[in-house]
This record gives sequence, structure tokens and C-alpha cells, in this order.
Amino acid sequence: MNHEVPNFQAHTFLNTEGNHFYSRSMHSIDNGLKFSYSKYIFDQLKPFSSEIRNIFEIGSGDGNVLSMLCGLFHSSGYGVDPSSIAVATGNAQFNNIELRVGISSELFPANHSMDLVYFGFCLYLVDRDLLMQSIAEASRILRNGGFLVILDFDPNQRIKVEYKHHPNIWTYKDNYSEFFFTGGQFALISKQSFSHASNYFVEDRSERLSISILYKEPVPYQEIVATS
Repeated sequence: MNHEVPNFQAHTFLNTEGNHFYSRSMHSIDNGLKFSYSKYIFDQLKPFSSEIRNIFEIGSGDGNVLSMLCGLFHSSGYGVDPSSIAVATGNAQFNNIELRVGISSELFPANHSMDLVYFGFCLYLVDRDLLMQSIAEASRILRNGGFLVILDFDPNQRIKVEYKHHPNIWTYKDNYSEFFFTGGQFALISKQSFSHASNYFVEDRSERLSISILYKEPVPYQEIVATS
């Protein structure tokens, strides 16, 4: 697949660093922890499980977690990741998902075609020039009445950190749920806080992680005001 990505950080991940990242991280989180993420999402959304038929993961890696989610929800899964090695590995290993090489700011599904969209620990790696486009793309492919899940860092203030594996790349730790609340169309369903070291909240703000589950309202707030 050919990509025309002017952004340096996105271009670097598509061409080299995505594969390096996958090689470093593929064994860093055990399957038990991955399953606990999936099980938490399923438990929170179990009353709506019959409505969740199509799941899309952004930053899917080899699709391990996506395949777990699809197994729990009995759904079809789709995903994008900048690592061609991860995508090839996942497509060969799992028969209930379809992965493509790509980035968060250029998603392939049609408008409003997904029931659940999952940011799989990737937003902190998205360059700020592409962040709002990535958020808009996730909202575009998610149907009204669908669910958005974000796994990422969760500090109480924005933290910019130099990426230690490649020069001129930065990581951005932020409360990414907040970006979806500004338009009035998303509501928080639940949030679980933990850290790299444990399943519990930690005092070190730079190590805080969370899974946030959001609901995309069927009718945007602005439309409700206009018709009331």
C-alpha cells in the first residue's frame, strides 16, 4: 500500500518505526493483561452486545486484542496499524479480523459503519498536526449510538516527552476523552484507571493509564436545542 503522508512522524512510523515498535512491544504485555482489557470493555457494554456487530481498532498491532473483542462480542473486526509486519502477522493468525497498513488520520471504513471504535494505545504517538484529523476520522466511521473506547496515558495535565527510539519524534500524554466531549455528542460511560506496573491508580502522573468508554449520542446536542 502506498501512502502520501507529509507529516514526518506519521511517515516515519509507516516506513520504519512501526515495524520496530511492533518488534519491541509484541511480547511486552502478556495475553492475560490484554484479555483483562477486552473483558472490561465487554462487561461494561454487555447490555448492548447484540448491537455491536462491527469493531474497528486504531493502532491494532497484530490484532490480538481486536480478535479477543470480536470473540467476546461475536463481531467482525477491522483495524489499521503502521507496521506491515504486525498487519501480515495478524491477518495470517486470526480469521475473524481484517487488518490494513495505515494511520489514525486516514481510516478506510465508510461513514457511520462501525458500532465500536477502539483507540488501542496509540494516540500518544500521533503528532499534534494530525490529532484533530484522527479524532474526526474516528467519529466519522462510528455510527450515532455507537461506542468509542480509548486506551492511553491519562495524566492530569499534558506531558510532552521526547521519543527515545527515534530522533525528532515526540510522544504526548493527555486526557484524550476530553477532545470528544467538546462537541456535545459524546458521553462518558465508564473509566478504569491503572498503570504500567499494576492494575491500580498510581501517584506518578506520567505513568497513569486508563480505559475510557464513551457513547456517541444518536442526536447531537446542537440538534436537540434547535428542535426544542
